[in-house]
This record gives sequence, structure tokens and C-alpha cells, in this order.
Amino acid sequence: MKKSLINGFSSAAVLSTLLFAPTSAMASQPENNPTQSIVTFEKQVETNPDNLFKRALKGETDLINDNIPLTAELKDEKGQIDSKHLKLFKTTQHIKSEKLSDGRVVDSYATTEFAVPQLASTNSAQIASSQAVSAASYDGSTSNSAYDTQTYTIKAYGTIYWDNYYYSNQPSHLYTQLKEATGGWTTDSTISVTNKKVNMGENGNSYYGYKQQATSFYPTQNTFDYFAPSSWVPVYYVSTTYMPRNFGITTSATLNGHGTSWNLTLYVQKNS
Repeated sequence: MKKSLINGFSSAAVLSTLLFAPTSAMASQPENNPTQSIVTFEKQVETNPDNLFKRALKGETDLINDNIPLTAELKDEKGQIDSKHLKLFKTTQHIKSEKLSDGRVVDSYATTEFAVPQLASTNSAQIASSQAVSAASYDGSTSNSAYDTQTYTIKAYGTIYWDNYYYSNQPSHLYTQLKEATGGWTTDSTISVTNKKVNMGENGNSYYGYKQQATSFYPTQNTFDYFAPSSWVPVYYVSTTYMPRNFGITTSATLNGHGTSWNLTLYVQKNS
């Protein structure tokens, strides 16, 4: 498996959740490299985009109190935001739970989000044939919805792999470590994808003070798989105070076809 994080999140609503002033709070214990672990739960992670999309369509998640927002933005060639013709779905898998010899209790997750645009030709009032389903017919309640995996041809998707953990002697400090990000874009023969970019970031308080960690990638294919830099440190929040953290990716690309183009931005992120 494989603006900063901030620069990639362009909408005002998202920026308001991602830009935090540093605080002086420090954890009392640094992160150590474990030498032994006791695995209490583990399952095979699903990585196939089609299978993940089926989970997302059903609203399946293994994460309790899933507060990961669904955020994406579709702009036409004039820069106008079109929220009416963009559908969003997500799913989170609980991959593993373990107790480490350094005192950490770790849960590992994979969160996948999909942004599905309906792209209409500028030369016709009709929606592209691969997307010809009325938005009004989607109810989101079951996998038998009028929107299904056959009609959702054009998609941007991204998965973040992340760990949640705390030290057994310091349960009020909940750490997060972003490990990896995968994803891409799927299209039909009428759409091409250009100007692809992936921003990755992880911000918040750490044992070493407040950290803003960010990097960018430029995929040459319609799929990507990137690991967080090894120099990044975990960030945390304290359950007894409001000390926020945020992490995730932003993907952006230009979709070209039907005599026009669109810019599609997908935010796969978690804030707390």
C-alpha cells in the first residue's frame, strides 16, 4: 500500500478547519519505535476502487463517530462552482488494532472518499451518456439506488491510511499519524485528465511543539500511491481541552471533454 496541506484546501469552509494557531501544550512522552506488539484485531484491507465504491455507496464505515467531512469542488471553465452536479461518498475501514511494547494502543484505518461529477456537454443540454442518470432519483439509502457502479464512470477518489493511538499511561492524548495516500481518477473515452496534483499534510501539536507538515506530488498516471515523509512526526489532541489537529490529502485535476473543461478538487481529511 502504499497554500501546504493548507495550500491545497481552497474552500473557505475547509480553510477555517485547517488553519490553526500554534499552542504551547506538550505531550509528556515522545514517540518511540516499538519492538514488540500484540495484535488484537486485523483484517485484509480492501484496495480495489470498484469494491470500495460499492462500500461507499452503501455508506459503510468501521469508524465510530465518523466526523471526517465530505468535501469536494467542481468548477466549470469559467470558474463557476457547480455543486448541483457533484456527488460525494466515503467509507472507512478498520484495518488493525494492536498493543505495542512502548505502551501505545494503536488502531489503524483506511478512509476512502469519492467525488463523482455529472459532466454535461456545452453543445447540448444532455448529460454525457455515461452519466445520464437524474440526480433526483438518488436516495442514498441502498445499493439498489438509481445511481450505481455502472453509471458512475467519471470519479476522483483518494484513500488515506492513518493510525490513531494513545499511550496507556497518558490516555487523554490521542495521537494521529498519516502513513500513506493512494487514489486516482477514472473516466470514459470522452474525458481526459490533466494538471494532476496531490497535496498531503498533517498539522497539530506534537511532542516537539506545534507542527505544520506538508508536501506535494504530481502524478504522471491516473493513479497514485505516496507515503508520508519519514521525517513527519505524529500530532495529537488532548481530550480534556480543545487542541485541534488535522491531516489528509487534497487531489486536484482538470477534466477535459465534451467541448469544455472542469476543475475537480477532492479533500480527504480528518479534523479534530
